[in-house]
Amino acid sequence: MNIEKLLALDRSQIKNKKILFVLTDFIGDYEKLEEDEKEEFLELSVDEIKKISIKIEQYYPGIFESASQLTESPKKAKKVIEKTLENTAETPKKKESIKKKEQPKKKSESKPKDSDKKKLEGANNSKSELDKLAQEIQQCRIRIREYNKKKNQGKPEKPKLKRYEKIERQMVSIWNLMPDYLKVNESAIEDAKVIITDFIGEIMKIYRMNPKQIDSVQKTILEKFKEQRTKINKDKNG
Repeated sequence: MNIEKLLALDRSQIKNKKILFVLTDFIGDYEKLEEDEKEEFLELSVDEIKKISIKIEQYYPGIFESASQLTESPKKAKKVIEKTLENTAETPKKKESIKKKEQPKKKSESKPKDSDKKKLEGANNSKSELDKLAQEIQQCRIRIREYNKKKNQGKPEKPKLKRYEKIERQMVSIWNLMPDYLKVNESAIEDAKVIITDFIGEIMKIYRMNPKQIDSVQKTILEKFKEQRTKINKDKNG
């Protein structure tokens, strides 16, 4: 399992708050790094990536397969989406089934079943495992920070990013969050380009930033969209 699989996940499918918290923090640490630091981060966190992936697959079987289907090709993505819509559509049989489930059941004063006790024990064990995983990830993060601190001792400090550079990075991150299967959809690319560049202009004006800075950030984003369009045309003609 590699970091790309975790990055490709649709995090909205992960309902367990503890798992989502661990995953989001871990990916956040990775995405903050410079490109030359990311490789070292991955080398130092091989075990943690594996553990996170195993735990996610345990709670959400098939989630990585769904993510890979959506990133492999638009055709597969379309099939997955259609299947999902078909499964979630309300048919007369499903409506009848929902009505039956919604009907209030008579309360019984029976003693807890052994199966219920086992479920409760299983839930407690799962919580304990997740707490342990969260602690391990936290230790991994501390270990990587300490490693970077030692590695950078004696080196000149990197110049701090200016506000417009920070905004630029955030906007590039937002663009990178677009699923791969939409990055071949010219309509989606155009919509995203308009929204992101307009947002950059508006928010930077509110922050009283000068026109040159606004123009610089917008150009960076437009270049990203241009690169993606070039790639689409190359794939079409290739």
